[in-house]
Amino acid sequence: MRKEINRANETTRQQIFYPEPKEYPAISQLDCEKHQITATLSDGRIISIPTAWFSRLRKATESQLKNFEVADDGYDIH
Repeated sequence: MRKEINRANETTRQQIFYPEPKEYPAISQLDCEKHQITATLSDGRIISIPTAWFSRLRKATESQLKNFEVADDGYDIH
């Protein structure tokens, strides 16, 4: 019986980690400035967050902040 429970847990765990279809708005434009990052989403919303929330971004120079890339699908920033 223990093996059956483990198999059930493994199946559940695998289902949780499968990537779901991306139904969220994608990033259509990104602006990085010294004190904030602003993303324009594909549904028209504009979202800003302070760079102070992230220690690496807080310490970055403006030229480093300008060196970013939005993935082709619009869901990742590198």
